[in-house]
Amino acid sequence: MNTKRLVMLAGLGLVVLWIVGCGTGAIVGAMRGTEGFLPQPGVHLPPQAIMGENRGETVSGGFVLTNTMLSSFITTGVLILLFWFGAFRMKVVPGRLQSLLEAIVEGLLGVLEAILGQVRTRQLFPLLATIFLFVMFNAWLGLLPVYQVLGITRYEAVTLSELDKHALEFPVSQENAKLPLADVKELEHLVAERLVVTLEAKFVAEGMTPEAANEKAHEKAMKKAHQAKVSIVNDGHAMTHAVLVEGHRFGEGAEAAVVAAGGKIRKKGAGLSATLLRPAGTDMNMPLALALISFVFVEGLGLMTFRLRYLNQFFPFGRLIRGDVIGFVVGLLEVVSHFVRVISFTFRLWGNMTAGEILLFLISFLASFVAVDLFYGLELLVGAIQALVFMGLTAVFAAMAMAPHEGEPHEGRQAQEPHH
Repeated sequence: MNTKRLVMLAGLGLVVLWIVGCGTGAIVGAMRGTEGFLPQPGVHLPPQAIMGENRGETVSGGFVLTNTMLSSFITTGVLILLFWFGAFRMKVVPGRLQSLLEAIVEGLLGVLEAILGQVRTRQLFPLLATIFLFVMFNAWLGLLPVYQVLGITRYEAVTLSELDKHALEFPVSQENAKLPLADVKELEHLVAERLVVTLEAKFVAEGMTPEAANEKAHEKAMKKAHQAKVSIVNDGHAMTHAVLVEGHRFGEGAEAAVVAAGGKIRKKGAGLSATLLRPAGTDMNMPLALALISFVFVEGLGLMTFRLRYLNQFFPFGRLIRGDVIGFVVGLLEVVSHFVRVISFTFRLWGNMTAGEILLFLISFLASFVAVDLFYGLELLVGAIQALVFMGLTAVFAAMAMAPHEGEPHEGRQAQEPHH
């Protein structure tokens, strides 16, 4: 089979997948009155615990291994192994892996030398390159399908007796033969009713007033019940009323009891309460940590280069003594501008990574298969650009910190010149 025929077959296969994906997506499904191939995505911004009794729940405090932390550990491990294998038994005539890594290093050296100069680049390269590679690889690894399919499903059980009691509030209409509906939302209310008592007692014990504790307990109970997957179990009680029950999982005998009462069972896909892995860039803690590292790195370089004279640009008391009030205020504004870098670094990386993740979920939901591949390519580009921007801005700020300021000796600039 020649290459042209292979390309034509591949193109035809993509077109077929495109049509099937659109046909099984939520848009066409809504037109036909059916559900899409994939469940509706639930965006959950806070990280979630993946170990212990609270696995699958939002982290509330303390040291807990989360899905974003595990992702960052995996990214670190992949980078270490990649460069260890690439540097192991280095050859004069490099192999494919060594050639790839050398191209990456040379490319980063070229970018940084244009900003910092050759000498400074050699000194600062390890940290700047680590930032670039960590941000980019973490974003790229997050595009692997394994990130979306491995996870934890938590179940909250509703017994048949609870369900039967609840169903009595919706009497059967014999005239039109319609079954009363106990759907997932109503089952969530049953779960929430049990959670409210426990949560309210907990909040009161923490010092809240009974009124405030009750309000907060109801709000949090409904949120937790909505995130939980509701299952139906048989506690020995037989259903006596016809009811349509939608649930994620049914215990032994529960399905038979509902059907025996003239009811109907509709099984729903459970989905995941929490993914086992999630790109660390979508957790604000990681971009904030990198932003703080960049901030300390830049300010530390300035102090190492000029010692305490570096602080003159922020607190120019000499100008104030000379009557230059505007110059003094400009110095104070410089303090604000340096701290604002932490905020801008954090939200730029977090916003782009989170928006990309949400975009992929929505496109997969609206039109499965091929449609999402186009956005995968876009996310590959965004991950590389964000890594380059983070590294590049850190390098620019580092160069500014080591550059002599007004009234300062030019030792910082001299330090950048290569020695012959």
